[in-house]
Order: sequence, then structure tokens, then C-alpha cells
Amino acid sequence: MVIEKDALVKSFERRYDFVSARAVYTASLESTGLKDKDSFSADEIASICAYLQGKSNTADLVEHLQKQLSGDAPKPAAKKAEEKPAEKKAEEKPAENKPAENKPAEKKPAAKKPAAKKPAAKKPAPKGKGD
Repeated sequence: MVIEKDALVKSFERRYDFVSARAVYTASLESTGLKDKDSFSADEIASICAYLQGKSNTADLVEHLQKQLSGDAPKPAAKKAEEKPAEKKAEEKPAENKPAENKPAEKKPAAKKPAAKKPAAKKPAPKGKGD
């Protein structure tokens, strides 16, 4: 099975932000001796996974990449469906645990700025011999 570059970078974005995902992608290519290209074979993805396993907090990313190789990776629509139950759980919490969202923010009075200094008076030009 082959994984396209865009899909691989999107997988990195599951764990990292936009810029960091690309930095980790580049670092993983350099560390594994691979070149930047449009698609990667199963062996190449396995070597990237081996590199990532040596890094902290990448277990979910490695698992996702391995699922992509086997064709078991969730589709984007399924991902959105997974997020919705989490939103419902947040809504089901008792109101007493929620921060007061309807309270207006307390306004602090603006700090007074010191008065601006007046510019120094101009000195008259010195008189020269020709004046």
C-alpha cells in the first residue's frame, strides 16, 4: 500500500500544529534517509514509524499511520462524528461546575497617562559676523 505525501502530513497534523507537523515530517525524512516525494511505500512508512516511536508522545500518530497502511484509518467524516459525542458530554455537565458565562466582564478603569512634556523653547539663532 502507498500513502500520499499530503495524507502523511495530515497524519502529522493530528499530533502537531501546522508548522510543527511539517518540521517533524522533514526531520523524519532526514533521520530515515528518505527524500521528499509524492508518495511513500509501506516500508518507508514503517521506517518513519520506527523513527517516531523513539520520540515522546507519538504513540497515537504511529498507530494512525499503521492503520493507514492497513486501510483501517478513519475517514474524515467519521472523525467529525467522533467529535460530536465529546461536545454533548460537555453540555451534560451540571451547571454549577461551569464558569459563569453570562456574567459581564469586570471593567477596570483605564490607567491615567502622565501629562505630556512641553517642548523646550527654541533658542534664538546666534548672530554671526555677517548679520
